[in-house]
Amino acid sequence: MDYADRFNKVLLSNNELSLATNNNIIITVDNDFLDAWNWHPKTSTASLDISAIRDKLEILGRNFNQFVFRYADPKYGSSLGITDKKDHDPVTDIDKGLEDLISCWIKTRFPSHKIIGEEQPELYGERDSINGDDYVWYIDPVDGTENFINAVNQGINSNTYVGINISLYHGGIPLVAYLGIPLLEYYYIGSAGTKNVLSVSQGEVTAIPSIATVKEVSVGTEDSLYVPGGDYSFFREELCVKDAYILKCSSINLAGIIENKINLFYKKRVKLWDIMTALALIRFVDPDRRFRAKIAIDHNEIYDFPEKFFSSKKCVALVNQGNRQSGETGFFIIYDKYNYDDKQIRKIIELYR
Repeated sequence: MDYADRFNKVLLSNNELSLATNNNIIITVDNDFLDAWNWHPKTSTASLDISAIRDKLEILGRNFNQFVFRYADPKYGSSLGITDKKDHDPVTDIDKGLEDLISCWIKTRFPSHKIIGEEQPELYGERDSINGDDYVWYIDPVDGTENFINAVNQGINSNTYVGINISLYHGGIPLVAYLGIPLLEYYYIGSAGTKNVLSVSQGEVTAIPSIATVKEVSVGTEDSLYVPGGDYSFFREELCVKDAYILKCSSINLAGIIENKINLFYKKRVKLWDIMTALALIRFVDPDRRFRAKIAIDHNEIYDFPEKFFSSKKCVALVNQGNRQSGETGFFIIYDKYNYDDKQIRKIIELYR
């Protein structure tokens, strides 16, 4: 893939970019975006300037937020192409075009870095294979595509959750993360070595230095068991869960931990691009690991995630195998260790994996 060629073709005059996947879709950007778009690191991969990457990523992400918000308006979004992927999930021109922009920017600055993105097979035929010690970017350009399509058809409301996920890890260590929530006009930005994750809403910046304690049991999931009639008796009877936090957007659901809305999240058949960005933000403000994350391959193989998971050659091979198909990895769960014990977590894995 000639990323440099694709990168050079998208920039138009007058602060505009066109999507390589649909030349009729134009992104209007500000001068800060152009500076970030044309930025190149001065240091080698061995000494990444995480602060600079974070600053540029925030500028790019802010413009991407505005772009997705614009095309959720039926005036613009009604002309978008919408198709079904092999797994029958819908994908739009925005999903593919935005991931292509992000990927081209990354690969022309950090050619040795790997990318695991949701739309890579649609764009380039396959996803990158990784090793446990690689620098890896995780991208989901529009998490909650169905929600985005509903917004185009029915309008945006306060429950229209769509996420833009971009994060960089070295092995299992998160370095920088941007989570945009474009239709609600805010985003999160964070990086390793800083004291806070920042929440930015229409220019107002709020620092999140830590995660508050949610005393009552509060569960986030996208599990269909939580639809009316679903069997979630263990949660209801053993953990006294009255309801679940369901958004049809895994990244924002998981970010409910730093928003103090949930203290447990799980997802079966997880795809890494759905969780890695929000998980990075959690790790930045929870250095003592009050929230424990695990991936279960089966009932007996349960790995601390992401650090020990990515140090296992078997698990990395599983990721690569999954990425050659739909991207499914295993059963992911993260929980507050002061609210749940190991026996309860193992029971959840046994029942719902």
